[in-house]
Amino acid sequence: MPVSRKRKKKKGRKNQAPERQPTRPDLNRKLLEKLESLEVLKGAKIESGSFEVKVSELILDYGADLIANCKTESDYKKYVPFLIMCWNTANLPPEKREESIKQMVEELNAKEIEADIRSLIDRKVKFYGADKYFILDYVITMLEDGDIHLSVASTEVK
Repeated sequence: MPVSRKRKKKKGRKNQAPERQPTRPDLNRKLLEKLESLEVLKGAKIESGSFEVKVSELILDYGADLIANCKTESDYKKYVPFLIMCWNTANLPPEKREESIKQMVEELNAKEIEADIRSLIDRKVKFYGADKYFILDYVITMLEDGDIHLSVASTEVK
């Protein structure tokens, strides 16, 4: 399951003014604007945050060991799409999954990481098999504190 983020509560601050939260733009808005601009989605109803789980947190949890090695925005922008490709491939029926793996290895010219691809797909099937979400698009935003914010557009695979 996704790792939840907990905030510490400050004690003894009843009479003090509340802390001001730094203002951040609605990061999911970027993704919604991107989707709304796509010709293929003209007229479609696009909803934000309609699943019981945050699919973006599932992806970050699923690839936590790879993402832990990321130091720069460039690293994140290389590994997150790779994780999403493996996640989506794992959602395919087994007979189509194998074909997709071979195509991915060929297109990426990455025979040396085929074992890593298969390992990620196996991990998704084993630990996240009940989470049948297909990632359609995503936006990666680096926050001022160095953290990553991932917004995903996904659909449930039935």
